[in-house]
Amino acid sequence: MRKKILLLSLLIFSISLTACWDSVEIDDRTFILAIGVDVYHPEEDDGNIDEERQYYPEHHRPAILATFVAPKALAGGGGEIEVENVSMSSVAHSAFLARNQMVARSDDQLFLGHLKTLLIGEELAQNPMLLREVLDRIEKDALISRRISLAVVDGMAKEALEVQPKLEPMTGQFINDLFKDQARTNRAPIADVGEILISLHRNSNALIPRLVYSEDEIKVGGGAVIKNYKMVGWIGEMESIAYMIITDNLTQLGLNHHMDYYIIPYSITDLSTSMELQENNENIKIIISVTGEGDIEGLYFNPEDDVLDPSFVEKVQEGIGQDIKELLVETIDVFQNEYQVDVLGFDEYLKKYKPGLWREVREDWDDIFPLVEVEVEVDIFIRRVGLSR
Repeated sequence: MRKKILLLSLLIFSISLTACWDSVEIDDRTFILAIGVDVYHPEEDDGNIDEERQYYPEHHRPAILATFVAPKALAGGGGEIEVENVSMSSVAHSAFLARNQMVARSDDQLFLGHLKTLLIGEELAQNPMLLREVLDRIEKDALISRRISLAVVDGMAKEALEVQPKLEPMTGQFINDLFKDQARTNRAPIADVGEILISLHRNSNALIPRLVYSEDEIKVGGGAVIKNYKMVGWIGEMESIAYMIITDNLTQLGLNHHMDYYIIPYSITDLSTSMELQENNENIKIIISVTGEGDIEGLYFNPEDDVLDPSFVEKVQEGIGQDIKELLVETIDVFQNEYQVDVLGFDEYLKKYKPGLWREVREDWDDIFPLVEVEVEVDIFIRRVGLSR
């Protein structure tokens, strides 16, 4: 009995002494909130990668410039804590080495578990080798969440990360919050890095949100068209709205309808999209059907027309439906004829609902997609015309 008690005591004692030997104190970590990656253009006497060149053969592609942004707490007046951005950059011929070089220059451990945003410079996005390398590094890092925001910068990612937003001192968090707000405005395609990686794995094409910046402002709007892992152009904010409608990823919408001498603001609060295939011996025809209902948000004080008149409401909803139809048709034309890239999910529809046909056209889909006939049907119903107190 005494041996059992002694053994139990030793067991409890050993458990109480157990600790996480590889733990790192929170004060010894630098929490990276945003990363920007650009193509590096060395100055004439720049020696940033001279040391690396000694050990590796001449590279046939440019080096990358990785910029890491982290918040830094500073003691302010009156005992208050102020937060400012700390920006660090590293040049290397791989994303992995760029990060390792940053570790050698920091007295804290660089921690990516709280990363919010990844920005890719426009020039890097146009280089398929560099883009695939950066995305591969992100996908293979166990600490980086698949829910982080990813955007292509209209310009350089480094310059965008150096912007100090007026409303939020932490740039990485601010950009991430902008993406969350896109669910209300839908001016950019809503997708996190996980969804974009899935799209690229599926057919090497994707639509990535675009980020634009000025001296003290950052905005997310429009998108970068990725074809065969290479950025081939931009789409605007209205095309982004159309893309979200076609792919059935938009549930609410607010725009203006121009009718006669009226400018009528409206909101669509319930929107759904479906696809249907019509197949014949000569070509493939896809019918896109959009249905939605919403409200007239305003008109004029004491308008000449009765907004409760059924004929007036019918005229408005028909006009709104025509506006949306024209927007979708124009956007589909951009993807079919200007970029000739299927990011609209036509291939996924065939694969899922018409597997036999998909097996026939899969190998030639890039050539067939621009020839697919697309018909758009839009039905919008106005349920409310505004409230007056």
